[in-house]
Amino acid sequence: MAINDEAGIFNDVDSTSIIGGKDTVSVREEGIYRFNAEKGAMEMFVDFNNADINYYSALNSTVIQVSEDNVFLLNEKNLRRGYMVYFPKNQTIICKVSGTNEKPYKGRKPITVADAADSIDYATAEGIRRFNLTNTKYYVQLSVYHDDDALSGLYAMTDVSNRVIIDLANGNAADVILNGAEYRQFNNPEYLADLSTYAAGLDRSKYFSNIIDASYTGEALYQMPLGFRLKGIRTSAEAADGYGYSLDSYNSFVSDYANGFDPVNEYSGYDKSMYLNEILAAHLGDFVDYSSKTVNFDTESFRNVAGFVNGTNDTYEYKFEFMTMEQFLDYKEAFYGELTPFQIFRSTYHFGDENIVAGLPYGKEKTSGPSALITASAAITKGCKDPDAAWELIAYLASEECQSFNEDSVIPVNRAAYDNVMNSMMDVIGEQGKQYLLEASYSDIDFDIYDGTCIFKPDDSYIVSLGKNIDAVDSIYSADSELMMIINEEMPAYFTGQKSLDDVIQILNNRATLVIKERA
Repeated sequence: MAINDEAGIFNDVDSTSIIGGKDTVSVREEGIYRFNAEKGAMEMFVDFNNADINYYSALNSTVIQVSEDNVFLLNEKNLRRGYMVYFPKNQTIICKVSGTNEKPYKGRKPITVADAADSIDYATAEGIRRFNLTNTKYYVQLSVYHDDDALSGLYAMTDVSNRVIIDLANGNAADVILNGAEYRQFNNPEYLADLSTYAAGLDRSKYFSNIIDASYTGEALYQMPLGFRLKGIRTSAEAADGYGYSLDSYNSFVSDYANGFDPVNEYSGYDKSMYLNEILAAHLGDFVDYSSKTVNFDTESFRNVAGFVNGTNDTYEYKFEFMTMEQFLDYKEAFYGELTPFQIFRSTYHFGDENIVAGLPYGKEKTSGPSALITASAAITKGCKDPDAAWELIAYLASEECQSFNEDSVIPVNRAAYDNVMNSMMDVIGEQGKQYLLEASYSDIDFDIYDGTCIFKPDDSYIVSLGKNIDAVDSIYSADSELMMIINEEMPAYFTGQKSLDDVIQILNNRATLVIKERA
């Protein structure tokens, strides 16, 4: 697989170090590279596939010494981190890794795994490490689809997805694709195996089963969700229509509750094409069928949403007012974005039974719940020679043991692991944190304050409330970057009155159909 682009290694400044004024080394997910002056190129010096190491920890470590055969890494790991709140760092030398080609997994069969997001999280990396240590029949060989540093946004996503699709179509892809859930175009029987039979063997009571259900494309499950965040509008429960909005009820929410402020519009930079894309990212499957290669935006749903977005304001004038601390703690606002587990303990998020994350408006009458932004996932490719072995790995990555390694920025799909992560977070904030946070009291309201960020004292009810909110998720936030770019290019003609919606829909259908038929 031609995945690792050597030219990009020097471009990643954060991962490149010069040791002792003579050794230039770069730590990547798959290994440590060292500059060969004679060849004028970076060469892999340590292959992490041959080392007992957590890829995430290695990537977030600093190279402190390099010898002829060994590299020493210093890991600076925060005991607990959440935005503006930092607890003291714990610095440890996590390993001495050797530049040897010796294979440590003799007698076992490889499961090739490729990361499509250039960002394996700690839990997945630790799961792979432990799988390699304990499994007697198989081991994981990791490769990475690195981002092109010259690209960003939808262009970067399109570049990565096209490279993955080429390998999938040519039969050159790995057995397992990690973190591909953000690419809806992968959900195609020509590329990925249907995991529904395997998933049917899971005890659904042990998982947030609605997250798994929402990940289906028709009757097929192409990507198993592992970790996620809530994506939606954080606001007062009484201001939402259940856990979501119809198009009409959202208009009322903006005008009555938010005094004309539209949080989705603000997030989209008051760009109506981007606003439309935010809504469609959770519902693109209603208009595009990748298995039959058909596209149809000429539907009532698309027309309703396009008309709704066209009626939104182009700007909003902020009126900033200073507040007392008591007013601040009671303040209710509307905000669109992602919600991580740590954030529910921040007073600025006002989370709890009275405040929720609701979904974006979609239908005239139908309300849509919040979406799940999948941060970690696993899929088995169509060309995988041993799907049972690949599923054995995926099942372990979804287990309580592995999922409990998640940090405070990810919600585990495993319910027991969710409890473990949240309770651990509460313990850290509630006990260890008290030594470092300054206690204060304003108007008989007790809270901990540090570095300008207020944190409510941990409360089990927050965990229960977040669990209820997760159970309301009914869609996956997953875009097709190429189709999103087409929408960005064509819809402004309708929004500015240059073309009718009928004309624009015809162009969208023609261009999108051509794209999905020409892929690979």
